[in-house]
Amino acid sequence: MKRLRIVGECLGVALACALAGLAAEAVYRLYLNGRYEHMASAAKGSWVVLPDDPRGYALPPSHTGTATFLVDTTKSFGYTTNAAGYRDREWAQNRTGIPRVLVVGDSYAFGWAVAAEEAFPRQLESILTERGRLTEVLNGSVPGYGTVEELEVVRELVPLLSPDLVVLAYVMNDAEPIGTVPLPPKRTYQGCLLWSWEDLKQQVNSRLLPERWELSLCKKVNDFNYLKGFSQNSPKWRRSHAALEAMAGFCRQRATPLLLVVLPDFYFPLDGRYPWPAIHATVDRWGAELRIETVDLLQQFLATHAPYGQFRVEGDGHPNAAAHHRIAELLAPEVERMISARTPAT
Repeated sequence: MKRLRIVGECLGVALACALAGLAAEAVYRLYLNGRYEHMASAAKGSWVVLPDDPRGYALPPSHTGTATFLVDTTKSFGYTTNAAGYRDREWAQNRTGIPRVLVVGDSYAFGWAVAAEEAFPRQLESILTERGRLTEVLNGSVPGYGTVEELEVVRELVPLLSPDLVVLAYVMNDAEPIGTVPLPPKRTYQGCLLWSWEDLKQQVNSRLLPERWELSLCKKVNDFNYLKGFSQNSPKWRRSHAALEAMAGFCRQRATPLLLVVLPDFYFPLDGRYPWPAIHATVDRWGAELRIETVDLLQQFLATHAPYGQFRVEGDGHPNAAAHHRIAELLAPEVERMISARTPAT
């Protein structure tokens, strides 16, 4: 009887601890949701927050705004969006017979810290036109998006605009979760049993453990060491790969060719010190496995032997106008070849 009483008491203590833990977890979730509502409210104006949309946020339509450089925050640049909420002229849904190319990407293709006409989609259009291939190049890029969000852009815009070619600009952080606008907790902790436990593990990793001993996280965390997102145990690369696979399948169903363009990270020196060749190789392999036309521009930029900073916006880490022009020059032959297979020259 005594043994049974001790067991019963232990079970009671365990149950009380479990209930207290669940109560604490519930309170913690209420706190995180409240904090998200406050942060999302502060982001409104510059962004349209979409908590129930896989994209998480979008640019405001018909908007004139100013954005701050990422390094030198005393500098800024202006931008405008069209009625669809993209940094481009207004789009006509009715086709005129001119080949149409849709560029989808993040801040690189958007043209962060450069003028709209300096971004490579607009420069690509100019180069093709100068070569006698009159082409309409539309810019469907949003700063901070990764492959997961870009898939949703393709699903939205391809049926609307009926492009002859989709160009996806893949950047080294495209497997990372978005960090421009706070994610809803239900998306940040999607699939996680205990949100409090995930945050505790994150604190232990950052404060106590060396990188090789870090605890695995279910929570989506943005990390500037992009190689960790492509490690064998990371779910980030699997999400990015799955989104790319879904995008390729969607474009095939619509009979719309897809061109995957892998861009270098212009924040780093484009020489032997460049840290991300392994990511380039991985994404190139994905393109081959998924039967996607793929162009990786890393080697072409390495071959320029340009001094550090030549292709980077001063006071920021994004490509400058010269880099955008070079990207457009390198893409033009591939784009012309792919649209020529579908449309006669104009």
